[in-house]
Amino acid sequence: MLRFAVFTDLHCDYMFDWEERLAQFVDRMKGVELDFVMCLGDLCCPVEENQAVKRMLAEIPAPLYYAVGNHDCDHFSQEKVRQFWQLPVLHGSFVQEGIKFLVLNACYIGKGGEEVPYQRGDYDKERDTYPLVPWWELEWLEKELTEEMPYVLFSHHSLVNNFPGRGIANREEVRALLAGKDVLLCMNGHDHGDDCRVVDGVPYFTLNAMSSAWCGKGLGLPYYDEEMHQRWPALKDLIAYRDPLYAIVEIEGRAVRIYGRESGYQRFAPEDVGMERKWNGISIEPRVSDFYFERGRE
Repeated sequence: MLRFAVFTDLHCDYMFDWEERLAQFVDRMKGVELDFVMCLGDLCCPVEENQAVKRMLAEIPAPLYYAVGNHDCDHFSQEKVRQFWQLPVLHGSFVQEGIKFLVLNACYIGKGGEEVPYQRGDYDKERDTYPLVPWWELEWLEKELTEEMPYVLFSHHSLVNNFPGRGIANREEVRALLAGKDVLLCMNGHDHGDDCRVVDGVPYFTLNAMSSAWCGKGLGLPYYDEEMHQRWPALKDLIAYRDPLYAIVEIEGRAVRIYGRESGYQRFAPEDVGMERKWNGISIEPRVSDFYFERGRE
């Protein structure tokens, strides 16, 4: 049996209590026998002070893999992000226990007929197409999927969320490459919500954020005093979870079992600001749901 931990969207540069959340996760994972740890993006900016994030995660006695998120490169180039994580490229693959794990980078923009990296916030919502997997990465993915083995695919952005502007823009092209392949699971972050759906026999699991439900600008929630809000300006526009959310995934044969985590809201619930417990087509209940799926018995 293969076992890994997965988390996403901690947002160290936006959450005042990121260190406490990450410490809880690290302490818990030290007591779990893991083959690896997977981060699905939006962890931290590639700056020197965030070396502390890497040091904390290094305390877990298992390899760490990483899928780049859009907020990781809001203010920096993707090259800077790559160097920070000491990766050859920001997409790739690795094999564990006879399963090939594929990591996509969908932080690209269709801009003026070209496909360019999303970086430093260079994105026009009215004119550009975002996020997308560029053509050369699609070619790489097609070649990676030629082996007779089971696959698991990781990405920051969703391959099934059809809410405008959320899912990967060319997600149908990606899913077409997966058709007929032995795909056990696809996992993504980004949506700050809890969701799983099976499409053409493949489970697509959206992992809830470790930190919060992001509800857009303009909420103006009075979490703390003015000094705190000046230091952490994003606080007023999110609904923080009480505890860090993450999952443990076990794969045995063709069966996938996901162990989720229940929490609560830290100070405000969606209904306190007139919202439903759904945002951008995804549940923002403070949980990661348990899930079981066996390929071939769907």
